Amino acid sequence: MTEAIQRTEKENEYLLHEKEFWLGDSYLPSPFSSQDFRFCLEKSDWEAIKRHISSIMLYITNDCNSSCSICYRKSKIGDGSKEMSKEKIDEVLDKIGKNKRVTLIGGEPTVREDIFEIIKMVKKKGHSPEIFTNGLKLSDIKYVKKLKEAGVNRVYLSFDGFREEIYEKMRGDGSQIKAKLLALRNLEAFEINTVVSSVIAKDINEDQIEPLIEFCLDSIREGTSHIDGLLFYGLTNTGRCNLEGHQISAKELLKLMQKETEGQVTSDYLMETKKLALNISRIMNKLNLPLNFGTGGFIGIYEPGSIKPFVPFQKIKKLNKLIEGGKKLGFGLEVLKTKKLRRMLWKFLSGSGVIKSITAPGAIFLGAGGITSPSSHKPRMTGTVGLGQGPGNKIMVNSSGHDGSSEHT
Repeated sequence: MTEAIQRTEKENEYLLHEKEFWLGDSYLPSPFSSQDFRFCLEKSDWEAIKRHISSIMLYITNDCNSSCSICYRKSKIGDGSKEMSKEKIDEVLDKIGKNKRVTLIGGEPTVREDIFEIIKMVKKKGHSPEIFTNGLKLSDIKYVKKLKEAGVNRVYLSFDGFREEIYEKMRGDGSQIKAKLLALRNLEAFEINTVVSSVIAKDINEDQIEPLIEFCLDSIREGTSHIDGLLFYGLTNTGRCNLEGHQISAKELLKLMQKETEGQVTSDYLMETKKLALNISRIMNKLNLPLNFGTGGFIGIYEPGSIKPFVPFQKIKKLNKLIEGGKKLGFGLEVLKTKKLRRMLWKFLSGSGVIKSITAPGAIFLGAGGITSPSSHKPRMTGTVGLGQGPGNKIMVNSSGHDGSSEHT
């Protein structure tokens, strides 16, 4: 290991240390950054990932087919400097264990001509393959057909609103909206589970929160349920973001979501639901059954075709009190006597903990991605790690992948 990537004692204590694991909490200690990969994994780290981590963000390239002014990683067109070879990907897939969510990310993963082979590799190794994409290549229905045939299980697609000027300012190309709308239509045609990921920038697309929610719900009401999630991210100062004055803080984003939905989506509900997920994850972690989240941020689960809470706020609050009070039997009985919670539990157990499996049929999970609410100063690790190509063909790690750069509330 070179001097440039040697860990300090403090950093080593934080990095994937089992005694400090609290799966699902995205509170990141300061030594970590989602913008680079500074630490080589040691044997004990791979063991910790195998036992406790349920979701991997695999950065397979820094190349991209877009020059977004809001890029969180400084990806470049034609940049192959951090491209992970198929041999190295194969090695990583063997080391992380089985039954993981493996999200292929970049840069833009679809610029790789071998992306279909990589998806097949992930599937063959016993994992759930997903991609995080800008969707430009998915405007070609033949391309989406190949994704389906390769075995992709979910697509996270960046979509920031319905006006060309939004994409002109944030993505450098107003015409992208047409390609992205085609991509969503093609994903629907092949019934590929889709999560819409939207970056919200002050004075640019704040007014798009409500239309984006309605767009996703309309898809469900019309009988197509391929969209099962919508995540909002506030614009931050990471990467090469050069839109000064347009950043949105965590608190501002949550307030906007509440305002734009006329109080139907509340920060209290999002936080309490995420808190329940964290509490359950601690129990699951002790049983060596990592709980799989779609995001490190706040999430809410809603009734099919609406943004009415699937489980009432007070019920979720009661469940959290039971767990935190050590009343596990009382918690279990409360779950079993509540029909909706029994449905969610069954879907979770039968779906290996994938986020879709704990939603109601035709429902979406809605949330604010990458926002955390630390309850203490102790380091906590998230259920997701990002892995990428480092110096000397080493695999480097950051603490939480794509969700790791947002701020705290």
